[in-house]
Amino acid sequence: MLEASKYNLISFELTESREEKNALFIDPAPDSMLRMAMHVRAVDAPLNIPEQDLPQFNREGSIVVEWGGCVHSHP
Repeated sequence: MLEASKYNLISFELTESREEKNALFIDPAPDSMLRMAMHVRAVDAPLNIPEQDLPQFNREGSIVVEWGGCVHSHP
């Protein structure tokens, strides 16, 4: 995946955005939930973009962690 392209743009979609698009219902609700999807897109050259701020996640009580990702086709 990443090795197929010399340059890759990687961004992380976090819990709030994941919940807006695809809500997750768990009963009973967890005390802490982290949902993260890594989006990868091959690019032709390095890009000058700001680093994405990833907030710290505090694991307390019952915890749900969802990891996923998507490789987007080259433009």
